[in-house]
Amino acid sequence: MKIEPYLFFNGRCEEAIEFYRQAVGAKVEALIRFKESPEPPNADCPVPPGWDDKVMHGSFRIGETLVMASDGHGGAPAEFRRILEHSASQARGHRDVVARFGRHPHRNAILGRESTADERDHLASGQLVHTRSIPR
Repeated sequence: MKIEPYLFFNGRCEEAIEFYRQAVGAKVEALIRFKESPEPPNADCPVPPGWDDKVMHGSFRIGETLVMASDGHGGAPAEFRRILEHSASQARGHRDVVARFGRHPHRNAILGRESTADERDHLASGQLVHTRSIPR
């Protein structure tokens, strides 16, 4: 059984990732802050005051295990929880794409890689994880 946990650190995610990096040699794969969100700010889903530099989504590997992480937590206000749920969904979607193709096919052109027929079909579907909007 493969387990890929999503951990919430209540504002201390960056500190936790650094701990895992030093303690067990975790390799950081992603660190996206709320201010770096690809979605523009919107009134329906505000980022709490002071959270711009907090970690919206992070991921790191310990051996072969992928661990996803965020500063958010289950006690977040309902409007913030929507962002966290969307972020977790995005992380699962990216994981599924990499599991299927071994890479992100939408990056092939810019990296000068040839796409396989399956990747071309995936790209043509328009169902790309990184283009999903936060649900309203």
